[in-house]
Amino acid sequence: MSLECENLEISVNGTATGFLGSANPSTSQPRWYFTCKEIEENTPSRRDGVNLTTETKIRKCYCKLLQDLGKHLHLPQETITTAIIFCQRFFLYQSLVKNDFKAIAIACLLLATKTTGPPRSLEEITNFSFVMIHKKDPVAALRIKQKEVLEQEEELIRRAELLVLDTLNCDFNVALPYPTLVSALKKFDDDASWLAPTAWSLLRHWLQTSLYTQFEPHCLAVAALHFSSVILKNWDISDMDIGWIEEFNVTYLQFTEIWHQVEEMRDLSNIVV
Repeated sequence: MSLECENLEISVNGTATGFLGSANPSTSQPRWYFTCKEIEENTPSRRDGVNLTTETKIRKCYCKLLQDLGKHLHLPQETITTAIIFCQRFFLYQSLVKNDFKAIAIACLLLATKTTGPPRSLEEITNFSFVMIHKKDPVAALRIKQKEVLEQEEELIRRAELLVLDTLNCDFNVALPYPTLVSALKKFDDDASWLAPTAWSLLRHWLQTSLYTQFEPHCLAVAALHFSSVILKNWDISDMDIGWIEEFNVTYLQFTEIWHQVEEMRDLSNIVV
């Protein structure tokens, strides 16, 4: 993690706060999609004094932590994406002020390996994550081998996992954008196959934003394919009537809202394939 991430420390208490004054999700059906305005103005963290800039930075930090940790554990992107979505959903209902975002992120990855696979042990995840988070400590790899340290870190992750389970109401149903992307690519046959790497990179890049808590994954997949054609100047797709998006149950309103938010990010040209 970057120095900027290492300096973002939030205390941990682990008490539910609820989103937008709603009931605790453990006693009602959770809602997983909110408007951009709701997310920017009225999250539990915002009500606890965390501004939008800080919350955005922390989201990027735990997304990077999960991407890096998943890579070191040789996990597929589907599992990493599931873990990130678990984490984002958690913080729709819980405050960053009351929860250690690093412990929560690691717990979400452990949970994702259980629900999506391939499985990884608590000890393995604890070892890798401890060394990664304390990478500036030259003896971190030795410290985590000490029984007392390992047990303490494992207990922290266990408690975080229980809080995640309670907050998500054991709802592990996470749809991913990748099947829709594959279907959309097939629609254009060979004309769009070369857009796949850029579309895939966009979907991974957008995990650091709040788009996955605003739009269902099929909407993001279709948008990623269209934006890839713009980035790579494939005018056969980007200039055509976008009526084709309706074949994938994406409305023009949804598409334009994603477009406007991505334009505001001003980083389409910086996507690395």
